[in-house]
Amino acid sequence: MNGVKKIALSTLLVIAAATLAGAQNFPRPTGYVNDFAGVIGASDEAAISRIAETVKKATGAEIAVVSVESMEPYGSIEQFSIALASDWGIGEQGKDNGVLLVIAMKERKTRIEVGYGLEGAIPDGMVGRIMDTSMVPYFRQGDYGTGFLKTTEGIAGIIAKEYGVDLQGVS
Repeated sequence: MNGVKKIALSTLLVIAAATLAGAQNFPRPTGYVNDFAGVIGASDEAAISRIAETVKKATGAEIAVVSVESMEPYGSIEQFSIALASDWGIGEQGKDNGVLLVIAMKERKTRIEVGYGLEGAIPDGMVGRIMDTSMVPYFRQGDYGTGFLKTTEGIAGIIAKEYGVDLQGVS
């Protein structure tokens, strides 16, 4: 019983912090790629956008890529990404089938936030592997565009398999 109280209290603290931080107005999305930190090259942005649009047309699921200078005033990248995904409504309403790829440059934090509708296809363990193989190695080299592109390709493939579709023109 005591453990339950601790979990409930910590959950309330996270919700309270997110609510207070939620007073922040997020910029409006400009497309599938929102490079507010200016770290993604034009060719990578175009390729990511093409893949995300193909996924959207074939499945209804959405992939959004976001770079920001800072995640402030949020205390964690998790709080930031959940609030941003919720504010923007990534994925189809009622299906929660969106995936957000985000990096906060100042804090050097990155996250893949998966909507509940895709958690069966993209569980936490798979997210970790994708980050370890497709995202983080490129980010460490300062090649954010390639990291986001490789990650988008991997996630698009998983979504295509989940929905039983072939994404024409997507590697």
